[in-house]
Amino acid sequence: QWSFSPAVIKVKKGDLVAHHIDDSVQDVEQIDLQPYTNDNAAIDDKSIKIRGGNNYNRYLKIDKAFCRLMGLFAADGHSEPYNHTIKITQHIKEKNDQFITEMFHRLGNISIYQYKKRNAIAYINSSSIHARFFHTHFKKGNNKQLPDFITTLSTDKQKEILIGLCMGDGHFCKDRNTTIYTTISPKLTEQIKQILYRLRIYFNVHVDNRGGNRRPQYRFEIPGDIQNGEFVKKRSSTNKLYYKQYLFRKIKDIQPIDYNEKYIYNIEVKEDHCYTSKISGIKNCEGFGM
Repeated sequence: QWSFSPAVIKVKKGDLVAHHIDDSVQDVEQIDLQPYTNDNAAIDDKSIKIRGGNNYNRYLKIDKAFCRLMGLFAADGHSEPYNHTIKITQHIKEKNDQFITEMFHRLGNISIYQYKKRNAIAYINSSSIHARFFHTHFKKGNNKQLPDFITTLSTDKQKEILIGLCMGDGHFCKDRNTTIYTTISPKLTEQIKQILYRLRIYFNVHVDNRGGNRRPQYRFEIPGDIQNGEFVKKRSSTNKLYYKQYLFRKIKDIQPIDYNEKYIYNIEVKEDHCYTSKISGIKNCEGFGM
C-alpha cells in the first residue's frame, strides 16, 4: 500500500509546480578541431594542414554568427563524414543564401547545387574536419540535436541559435504574431525548451501525431517573429509564470496510477535533497515513470 506525505496529499488541480531554471553561464569562445582530424593532418598552434589538401583554422570560433549557423544546421543541415561534406538544403525562395555562403567560406569553401526536379538548393562545404565535427555533435533524423555545450552559453548567443533554427524550420504567422517551429527530435525539443526557459519566453509545445509511418512532430508556438530577431517576453496566459529562477506551471489534472513494481528507488541529492526532473521539482521518491 502506498503512503504519501501530507504535502503530496494536498496537491490539487490549479496549484503551481515550480521548475528550477539553470541560469549558469559557461561560455565557449572556441573549439579545438584537432580531435576531428586524422593521421594525415599536420597540426600547429593555429592551423591544420591536410596532406595534399587545404589549410584550415585549428580553432572554430563560437561567436554569434556561428551560433546562428548551428541553429540553421540543426534545422536544415546534414553531415556526411564518409564523403567529407556538410550540407544545408533549403527551398529556393528562402533568403538565407548570403548568410550560408559567408559562413561556409569562413569554414573553408562552398559549392552550390540546385535540384532540377524540386525547388531546392543545397549549399555544400567539403571538409573532412568540419564534417566529423558536425556529425559528432548534431546527429541526424529523430536524433538531431545541438551540441551539449549550447545549454550554458550566454543568452545573446542562445538567441542566435533560435534565430537560426527558425530560419530553417520556422514559420511566422503575422496575424497571431507567433512563430511556429517543428522538429521530430525529442532531444532537440528539450534543448529548445531549456533555451526558452533561460530567455524567460512564454511558449507552448505539443506533440502532433500524424499517423501512418510519419514520426510524431513536436510543435512550438513562440510569440514574436523569431527569424527576424523579435523576442516577446510578455505573459499571455495564467497557466505559467516566470519568477526569479523558476517557472511556475499550473496543474491541469491529477491522475493516480497503479504501481506494481517490487522496489522503490530513493534518489537523493547531497545537501539539497530535492532535484529537478523534466516536469517538476522532486522530493526524493519517484517511480521510473517520471
